[in-house]
Amino acid sequence: MLLPWLLACTPPTSAPVPTLDPVEVAAAGEAVDAAPWGDGAVISWVVDDGEERLARLALLRPDGTLSNPVDLPAVDPVAGLARRPQLASDGDRVVVVWATGDPRSSTIVFAEASSPEGPFTTTLIATGSATDPITFVDQPDVHLSPDGEAWVGFKAEVDHPVVELRIARENSGWVPTPVTPSGGLVCECCPHTLSFLPSGDAWLVLRGNEANVREIHEARLSVVTPPLPGRDLTLTRTGQVSRTGWWVQGCPFDGPDGLALDDERRLATWVDPTSGASRAWVAHTVDDGATWSDARPAIGDDTRIDQQPTFARHPDGRVALAIDDYWTGTAVVLASADAFLDDGEPVADHPDAEVLRPGRPLWDVALVPFADGLLAVGIDESGGVWAEPLSP
Repeated sequence: MLLPWLLACTPPTSAPVPTLDPVEVAAAGEAVDAAPWGDGAVISWVVDDGEERLARLALLRPDGTLSNPVDLPAVDPVAGLARRPQLASDGDRVVVVWATGDPRSSTIVFAEASSPEGPFTTTLIATGSATDPITFVDQPDVHLSPDGEAWVGFKAEVDHPVVELRIARENSGWVPTPVTPSGGLVCECCPHTLSFLPSGDAWLVLRGNEANVREIHEARLSVVTPPLPGRDLTLTRTGQVSRTGWWVQGCPFDGPDGLALDDERRLATWVDPTSGASRAWVAHTVDDGATWSDARPAIGDDTRIDQQPTFARHPDGRVALAIDDYWTGTAVVLASADAFLDDGEPVADHPDAEVLRPGRPLWDVALVPFADGLLAVGIDESGGVWAEPLSP
């Protein structure tokens, strides 16, 4: 007669959380991005009908349902969106930035809304004209500071071939502050990443251009309080991350990206072919950038053609690194922070690491936290936009 008593005293087991199937976001699209929104994610993509390019956003809820897409407000009805919109959100609002127009008269546009379902209002942050030519030569990015203020980073070619990296702050009326890290000239059309450290300082990772040698550099910048238009950032320290000697007379678009684990420990990733194969590299610092480790491969497979590495943080604290392979799509290296801070072997070979892949091959992936895991949003081989939760 003990069995009923044992059954009564045994705590019930929770039902497994159902795994969501991949979600088709749009039948056709390109240039995706994504940002967390509560337990869901806001997704953006670009549609091009051959006459104009428009950006759309939609909210993917944790149950897999998708809100009705919202078009971002058109600012230049002739040229349309010239580059990928970049997203950021903090649960209180969604902010987006993009560049539009002809390169010699282009505009950096900022849009915001209190919900992914809009309505969005826009602000012109910077413009060029035929009489005052400013070429915006890379992808602008947007970030929200710990107190919710929007910051936008972009590069402007002010006097060929001189390129300035500028960071514009919402509370300074978008008056940009030029930033000059180490590395000679700023690589004119390579991506850069701006983020914020737990202390509130800004952290910048970018490629330099020293006579076409394009190393990775970083800079830590203290934020001026109260806002001081044109002088909002003070360069605290800047240094070189990579030491590859890679000479290229062009624009490598594959990185860098960075992830701050705390104020002292930071990770950087990028792609270059200096080992003979195009592969994603990872380097780290544990002393606030005073020294950087030697770079090591993220995945030790010489047959891959790696591109577009990006970091994300899993809700359980692990680090995820998404890497496109030109032939097979995106793979995600998921591991503890200690695995990324180790030396020697490729990160994917560490005992704590595992490699995740979407069931449907995806390229150009944006990786964000979603519910209690990660969400991969990208383009499939037919050109459709898909979102797929990754497990574990």
